[in-house]
Amino acid sequence: MKNKVFTIILFLFVFINVSYAQDYKSEITKSQTEYLALLSNQEMEKAIEFIYPKLFEFFPKDFMLQVMEQQLADTTQTMTYSNNKIVKISKLIKYKNAEYAKVKYTFTLTMQQHNFEDEDGELSDLMISMFEGMYGENNVKFDKETSTFIINSISNLYAVRDENFVDKWTFLEDNQKMQELLKELIPQKVMKKFKKF
Repeated sequence: MKNKVFTIILFLFVFINVSYAQDYKSEITKSQTEYLALLSNQEMEKAIEFIYPKLFEFFPKDFMLQVMEQQLADTTQTMTYSNNKIVKISKLIKYKNAEYAKVKYTFTLTMQQHNFEDEDGELSDLMISMFEGMYGENNVKFDKETSTFIINSISNLYAVRDENFVDKWTFLEDNQKMQELLKELIPQKVMKKFKKF
């Protein structure tokens, strides 16, 4: 009888843990997909709500929104995001009042240049080189006829649900430019656990 009770308790424990593991992954997937869709649809006021609010202690929310809207007002190019796909979500790490996960995802960024004067190809070559440095050599193409850069990106971000701010998943890009700032936003113990991701 004791063995049956133990087996049932063990089964319930495993079932609850597996269910929770799937729940956080599906929640992150849903939130990240919505976030990129809002960016693609240029709904910046809604999209900024998916950025980890602790970042606004360093860059005020109004300032960030203004920068995002200035990019939209730029008539020299049109940017769109497509083909968003989450490749992998790490294990969940709980630390103090927050939960963290790391997300590897891919997307296609299309940047069409308007009134692009580059008859000798020098400017496009420079931009291709810059984008290849950011996204990888085989991930950047340039369509001369439409003056469009097509970038296939493989990126990482931190998903954070922090009770001190909001009770939903928010995000921070994990890239080389942000490493010093990330050290202020993500606890070092958490970052170390994600080193091999």
